[in-house]
Amino acid sequence: MKFSLVVLSSILTQLAIAAPVYVTDYVTHIVTVTVQPGQTQVLGSAASVATSAASAASAASVAASVAAPAASTASGNAETTAYSATSVATSAASSATSSASSSDSSFASEILAEHNAKRALHGVSDLTWDDTLASYAQDYADNYDCSGTLTHSGGSYGENLALGYSTTGSVDAWYSEGDDFDYTSCNVYDHFTQVIWKSSTKLGCGQKKCNDYWGTYIICSYDPAGNMVGDCPSNVLPLV
Repeated sequence: MKFSLVVLSSILTQLAIAAPVYVTDYVTHIVTVTVQPGQTQVLGSAASVATSAASAASAASVAASVAAPAASTASGNAETTAYSATSVATSAASSATSSASSSDSSFASEILAEHNAKRALHGVSDLTWDDTLASYAQDYADNYDCSGTLTHSGGSYGENLALGYSTTGSVDAWYSEGDDFDYTSCNVYDHFTQVIWKSSTKLGCGQKKCNDYWGTYIICSYDPAGNMVGDCPSNVLPLV
């Protein structure tokens, strides 16, 4: 079957009008077949139209297949980014919590050790750390107004307060009140006597950072409570 150039041109024009628009950067030799409805670009032959259409369809398919993994990768990146951000936030929170816990643990171990070092000088058994006492002390410390005024909680435990001392410094200050203690009369009850009070077996302390002027507020609770009037001779022992 033979076609004149006019007929072939007409057929190509109709094919061009019906063809979809393909614009791709993936296969650079594929051109736009239809720019706008009614405006056509006539290709050189029917074969080139078929080849261009097939190539364009193939290119579109390849582009789609490339786009899908790209979208998946982008989604994966977004999820990874979100996960990473969450991980960083969680890590920071965990780090902060860990730091606070470490600080609390250090405070507890230091102040307990300092108490027991002083008690050992008098041949008195060690105190043990008690979380109930520590919670009570910390709750009271948290409510301290950092005014510089020290007021006892009035609870059922023995209690020592300090302001402006380091962790071990507070215990040292309490203990120093006994430098001239008269063990014979044993009629004075103070911070020193509570620190070494023999019948007290448990300790729990709390602290609050006030400011540069007042420093740290410290409260220690003892159970059973010491400084019971009349029980000094059997509970406040001289240096060994």
